[in-house]
Amino acid sequence: MRELLWSMDTERRSLRDTVDHCTLYTRSYLTEHDIKLELTVTGDWPDLPLDPRQRRDLFLVVKEALHNVMKHANASTVTMTWQWSNGMDLVIQDDGIGLASTTDHAGNGLSNMRERIRN
Repeated sequence: MRELLWSMDTERRSLRDTVDHCTLYTRSYLTEHDIKLELTVTGDWPDLPLDPRQRRDLFLVVKEALHNVMKHANASTVTMTWQWSNGMDLVIQDDGIGLASTTDHAGNGLSNMRERIRN
């Protein structure tokens, strides 16, 4: 519920605010699960407004990626890189074991992430 209220907050609606929120969430989530975070945020971030759906979708992609790391990867470190250079790049990597095969995991997480990014 807290995240839904955040996504609708008209005071914090820029891309940079969204990156900051996602970064704070990531720190908290990984600390709670005893996973180390290596974070990099680079670039000259524009004052680009996002609508509530865009902010929510970006947050949910980050949240799903972190959930997948915690649930499947058995990782001890996550590397998150946000970069702005004529567009936003986000890379989330871990030092875990990965998935044995994509067909072994019939969940909707990855397809939901792809759909959110497309929109």
